[in-house]
Amino acid sequence: NLRLSEHFDLRFTPGFAATVRNLHFDMNDPFTNERKTISRQIESSYVQFPLHLKFKSVRIDNYRLYLMGGIRYANDLASKAKVVDDNLFKLQRHTADYEIGFGTDFYFEYFKFSPQIRASWGLTNLLVQDGTPHGWEFAFGPTLDITKTMDGQLDSRGVYGVSTALVFSVGKTVKSGEMNFPINAYFIPPKDGSSFRFGLSMGWNASSKKRMFD
Repeated sequence: NLRLSEHFDLRFTPGFAATVRNLHFDMNDPFTNERKTISRQIESSYVQFPLHLKFKSVRIDNYRLYLMGGIRYANDLASKAKVVDDNLFKLQRHTADYEIGFGTDFYFEYFKFSPQIRASWGLTNLLVQDGTPHGWEFAFGPTLDITKTMDGQLDSRGVYGVSTALVFSVGKTVKSGEMNFPINAYFIPPKDGSSFRFGLSMGWNASSKKRMFD
């Protein structure tokens, strides 16, 4: 706990949490076309690293009210995200969310008791899509440049010219529901006396897949 002022603290409180999720799917049986409810139980063991800003009220006798909010990163030690088995319902190993909450500090002679109620909302999609590859992505291909040059140098007074080169890139795609956000770093080797070029590209796209469940 880092005290910033009389009413504000910055708190880093690592912890461990074991959770069980009961998921219920309302779907149609593909063989009988009957509506069924299928349940699956997912166990997770999270190592959590929350960072919160805590706002405290004025102390009244031996108690004080507070509000808090911040972000949390968690690592699921029980995740089966990389297990190759389409019969498993897989969740991502790494997750991040933001949290808000409130509570009360009770001061005793030798310790402080601080119950709280906290809510969190995820920032990433935990579901690992069956058959969807994940990990690092590598690519290469041609690039086409249209520039104005004069005497072999970039110059707005020159004439338009077209040049080609190879571009190499590496990156990852962040998925959130049906939205994909590719983030790639690229490199273009020099050609005809030009210099190395580096850059970062980002974008988004949406995929429309046939739903498995109603």
